[in-house]
Amino acid sequence: MYREVIECLSGGILLLDSDLIIKSIDEGGCRIIGCRSSELVGRHFGEIFKGEIDEEAFLCGKITPGREVQLSWNGRNCPVLLNLVPLCDVEGLREVIVYFKSIEKCAQCLKKLDEKERIFRVVFDSVAEGIFTVNGDMEITSFNRAAERITGYKKEEVIGRKCYEIFRSFQCDKACPLKRTLEEKEPVENKEVVVKAKDGRKIFLLVNTSVLYDNEGNAHGCVETFRELDAVKPIEKRKFGFGKIVGNSIKMQAIFKKLPVIADSDLNVLIQGETGTGKDLLARTIHEHSDRRDKPFMKISCASIPDTLLESELFGYKRGAFTGAIKDKPGKLELCDGGTIYLDEVADIPLHLQVKLLRVVEEHEFEKLGGTSTVKVDVRIIAATNRDLEEEVKKGNFREDLYYRLNVLSIELPPLRERREDIPLLIEHFIDTLNKKRRKDVIGIDEEALRILCSHRWPGNIRELQNVLEYVFVQINSRVIGVEHLPPYLRERGKDMEISSIAEMEEKLIRKALAETGGNKNKAARLLGIPRTTLWRKIKKYGISVPPPLERTRE
Repeated sequence: MYREVIECLSGGILLLDSDLIIKSIDEGGCRIIGCRSSELVGRHFGEIFKGEIDEEAFLCGKITPGREVQLSWNGRNCPVLLNLVPLCDVEGLREVIVYFKSIEKCAQCLKKLDEKERIFRVVFDSVAEGIFTVNGDMEITSFNRAAERITGYKKEEVIGRKCYEIFRSFQCDKACPLKRTLEEKEPVENKEVVVKAKDGRKIFLLVNTSVLYDNEGNAHGCVETFRELDAVKPIEKRKFGFGKIVGNSIKMQAIFKKLPVIADSDLNVLIQGETGTGKDLLARTIHEHSDRRDKPFMKISCASIPDTLLESELFGYKRGAFTGAIKDKPGKLELCDGGTIYLDEVADIPLHLQVKLLRVVEEHEFEKLGGTSTVKVDVRIIAATNRDLEEEVKKGNFREDLYYRLNVLSIELPPLRERREDIPLLIEHFIDTLNKKRRKDVIGIDEEALRILCSHRWPGNIRELQNVLEYVFVQINSRVIGVEHLPPYLRERGKDMEISSIAEMEEKLIRKALAETGGNKNKAARLLGIPRTTLWRKIKKYGISVPPPLERTRE
């Protein structure tokens, strides 16, 4: 249909001599008139085209543009639009070029084109997938209604703007699928990306991109279609965290799976893990998802309070219990009645206080320092330590009976070096938080800087990573975090990291998931939190040999 329009607009060409006798006619002219070339050559121009033509004008060398006349040939009559171009020399008119096109056919073709464009627009705005196009400068040139609905932006707000200004994706700098398609002239299929809606919400999308070509086969832009991942996978929900805790690694997902059960119960909890792994946040999250959420949550740092003060801090004291005790003071246990008390670094509680704490655990009562009456309390105890409490029991530093009463429900938080796949997600989380705190607009981190952070051993765990990002945000003045923004000790160690690339890390994680699931690709995909098709594609990419499943179960 478009070819018809082009051919129609091309029209026909006649060549006349100075007496207006037809010397030649092209194929387009023959098609419009409905004749053969031999039938017209030698005839006068006026026999074919009827209408008022200012012969004197073009005899003097004046061009006659866009004059409507009637084409008449063998009983066929139709309006045409004429353009006459005289070719003159010193002796006067030598030849005339006549360019003409059928007004009727042009109108019909253009009407068809308008109808086709209208149908295309209806379809473009009716599909459930978001669709937008960009030119070679990554400027948005079209934006359908589904894209408006998903992102919250109106078409008028985005046309002409750079796509990364609108979507503000973590992948915009180095992993942009549109940029890859423009550069490599290859489509991207089923790429999972995280973008931001107009109101700041994170949206998880499944993206496909393709190159746009003009009529001459030249690439002049890209088209991207996208769907929300919740719509793509209505059963298998995205797994990125629990409460305010971020993580998508196998170990963290195992913890998240049992957290609702732990929160719903009223049993004591022991959290173990290295310094900086997030024990405080986990304890607070358990409380906030428990039936005690409306009651107090109190933390006591057992390692930072001297032994002489820890007893009064926990249990309170009566007036006159010691010098300076001029009035009664309730302890944290009493103030926390009905709620949750969090004992951080519980291994540092001295043995004589462990006996008193054991009474609270077993009988829910205690006596204040210097007091004689019993105080009844209803508290849930969440204890945490960075030591091996079982080993402390063997050494005689911690009471065995108290250990088993605190260790009713236990959680082992892995160090960050054992959950490296969570580092990009944690970085994104801290970037979002610090953007709001520092009023900046950092959109992500470049590949080399990310490689260094993913490869570092992180002895300080998540707390160290957070401090690194705090350092970056103090002095960054660009939208993308680069190696130059990292602390000096990370820049210097960047060349000696254990893992040389993110791809190597990804391959190791896939191999580990397959090993843990006995080669069951469906289960491995669920553990990794990725679609099965993505896992199969990566298995092929890395040439991973998958052992036969140990047992076959119906998925």
